[in-house]
Amino acid sequence: MKKLFVAIRKGEIETVRELLEKKPELVACTAKQPPKQDDGQSPLQVAIKSGQFEIANMLLDGGADVNFMESPDCYNPWRMPTLHGAIRAAVMSCRWNTNDKALGLQARHTREEAGRAFALLERMFTLGGDIHGRDSYENSCLCRAVLDAQQILPSYRWQTGETLDDRLLTPELEADLSRIFTLLFAQGADLDYVRPGFDQTIRERCAVGPIAQFIK
Repeated sequence: MKKLFVAIRKGEIETVRELLEKKPELVACTAKQPPKQDDGQSPLQVAIKSGQFEIANMLLDGGADVNFMESPDCYNPWRMPTLHGAIRAAVMSCRWNTNDKALGLQARHTREEAGRAFALLERMFTLGGDIHGRDSYENSCLCRAVLDAQQILPSYRWQTGETLDDRLLTPELEADLSRIFTLLFAQGADLDYVRPGFDQTIRERCAVGPIAQFIK
């Protein structure tokens, strides 16, 4: 089993294929630490967070559970459904950038990379991904997308209403993020969800700043 997770992280596609052909049931196994960050996770979770999307699709072909979430007794207190990992991967694979005064505009990711991550997310919804699944901190799928999108959009100062230029909202980034949020809304993402401990809906919390145009 350990060999499978090592092969996934290294992107050793043929090794993963051979292991699954010999023992198809490995598609539903869970990792044991070390490393601690993988403890309790499924092969599909590890493949997604490692950016191994071809392996992730192979695991889906083998019947991997798109809604699996680690058990409460695993090492990590932050546990999330596999679908949340796919949302995060799709967002973080968008064509975002950093705008440094010394280095200038530095682009991250290509159209192809963004497309592969988005295609995986789309497929997981077709396989029964639960848009209402929540992580161990009660974040919904839409919460997950918003939290990650804010990491790649221009920073926003709530106190002053100022949008910074540390990152730029380019047409490429806008297109990549728009299709992700469009997909989530088409699946029934709830704009009026209030995470426990907060006093505002997602709609209200995202009414200002660069994120606002994606929350409609």
